[in-house]
Amino acid sequence: MRPETFTPEEVLRQIAATPKYRHIAPETVLRLAAAELAKRRSPREAVKAVKNKLHQIYAAYVSPQELRRLERLLGELERSGAATVAPWAASVLEVCETALRIHNSTGERLPYYREFYRRIFALTGTPGRILDVACGLNPFSIPYMELPARAHYIGCDIDGLAIGYANRFLAAIGWPGEGRVQDVTVRCPEDPADLALVLKFLPVLEQQAPGRSLALLQGLRTRYLAVSFPLTSLGGRGKGMGRHYRQQYGEMLTTHFRLLGQFELPTELVYVLENRPPAGGPAGGSGITPATRDNPEVRSHGNPLRGRHSHRQPC
Repeated sequence: MRPETFTPEEVLRQIAATPKYRHIAPETVLRLAAAELAKRRSPREAVKAVKNKLHQIYAAYVSPQELRRLERLLGELERSGAATVAPWAASVLEVCETALRIHNSTGERLPYYREFYRRIFALTGTPGRILDVACGLNPFSIPYMELPARAHYIGCDIDGLAIGYANRFLAAIGWPGEGRVQDVTVRCPEDPADLALVLKFLPVLEQQAPGRSLALLQGLRTRYLAVSFPLTSLGGRGKGMGRHYRQQYGEMLTTHFRLLGQFELPTELVYVLENRPPAGGPAGGSGITPATRDNPEVRSHGNPLRGRHSHRQPC
C-alpha cells in the first residue's frame, strides 16, 4: 500500500490484529495513527510508532501472569455468589487486592485506600454517583470506599480488558454502575455525577495532548473533583515531584475551581475541588506549563448538585 493511501483505519486494522493491543479503544489507536501519519512516515514506521506509544501508555504496566491470576479469582467469585454487601467476604477482598496490585498506580495506594476515600468524602460528602476518569482497575477499590450499596459507579478507560474485568466485578458483587471503553482525550464523559475521580491522570494526558487538562476537568458534569498526582516514579524515586506538580498544576486548579482541601499520602498528592470558579472568577489560559514532557522523573510515571455548570467548557 502506498504511503499516501495508508489511512488511520488501516493502522487500526493492523493494531487490532495484535493480541497485545486488541483491547485498546479504537478511538485511541485512530488518534495516535493520525498523528503519526501526519509526520509523513512510511506505513511500516507509522504502525511501529503507534505500537511504541501504546506500550508507553498501556502495556508497560501490565503483567500477563497477574492478569491470569485475576481471571481465575474473578471466575471463582462469579461462581461462588459471595456476599454482595459489606462486610465484604474474604474472597471479594482477595479479588480486589489482586486486581489493584496489577498496576503500580493502584497498588501503591492499597495500604491507604480507606483513608484516601475517607479524606475525600469528608470534604465532598458521601457521593451518590461517582465518575472515575481513566479508571484502569480502580473499580476494584469500591469495597474500600465504604459507600452505601445504592451509590452508582461509572468508570471509563481506553483499556477494554480492564473495563471487561470491571463490569464482571460489578455484576458479581451486585453493584450499580458500569465500566465503559472511552478515550477522554478525544471526548469528555457526559455522565452527571456528584464526584469525579481523576487520579494520577493529568500528567499522562498532558504528555499526549498538551493543554487538554483544563478542558477535560471543566467538561465534566460533576459537582466535585478529586484530582491527584504521583509523588514517586515507577522506579520509586520521588525527589521534587510534589513540588513540581504544585508548580505545574496548582495555579490552574485553584484559579478555575474552588479548592476545598488538599492532602498527601506517602505516594500521592490530592486536590479536592468544587467544580465552579472561586470568588473573583478564573483567569485566562490553561495555567499549565509543558514541564512534564521535559522531566524524566514525571515522564516515567505513566476521578448533591448535578448537571451542567455555568463555566463548563466543551472538551
